[in-house]
Amino acid sequence: RFATLHVRMRQYDHAVELLVPLFEMGGLDEEGSFTLFTLYLNLDRIDGAKRVAEKLIATSPEDVRGHLALGAVQEREGRPELAEKTYRAGLAVDPEQPALFEALARLRRAQKDAKGELAVLKERLAVMPGDPGALMRIAQIQEDAGEREAATRTLETLVSEHPELAGPQFRLGLFYYEAGRYDDAIARFQAVARSGGEGGGDPESYENEVRYFVGL
Repeated sequence: RFATLHVRMRQYDHAVELLVPLFEMGGLDEEGSFTLFTLYLNLDRIDGAKRVAEKLIATSPEDVRGHLALGAVQEREGRPELAEKTYRAGLAVDPEQPALFEALARLRRAQKDAKGELAVLKERLAVMPGDPGALMRIAQIQEDAGEREAATRTLETLVSEHPELAGPQFRLGLFYYEAGRYDDAIARFQAVARSGGEGGGDPESYENEVRYFVGL
């Protein structure tokens, strides 16, 4: 309780002082250990964070949060190759963990390796077909590479499987409009107005644009 109070007051050093003895005695549960890990990272005490992460993997190998924690430490240490191995080890435990795929994609993105990131995203889709986050990012990579037709096809796949997402609907409408496919564009903009806005943007945030394109 005192440690929680110190965290709320941003007195991280004091919180660590209270939690470390419990951690050393094995008296911290997983949530407490993750709190200690986060505190160490906030204080840039990498050695302590690494020690906690390694113990989490050793004591709870089925919980891939330990792999995410250790990988984050290795990234902070400037060791991306080792971080990738750690994230891959986590995927061996839980092959459908989105956070691990996101971490791998982030590594590639930090290295400005668009092809590598694309490969990770496609790998994610292989185990999580239709994943909206992966499809949206793939479309962005394709657009950045000047592959507008490929990006359009990816967005078409995304909105066909997730018509409730306003953001991809609107983006696809813009693609159609810029390509001179005005009827298709208007259909997408109208779909934005009908969408629930779940996860892909609130349709109300596109209201002015939709009114402009649809001519309401």
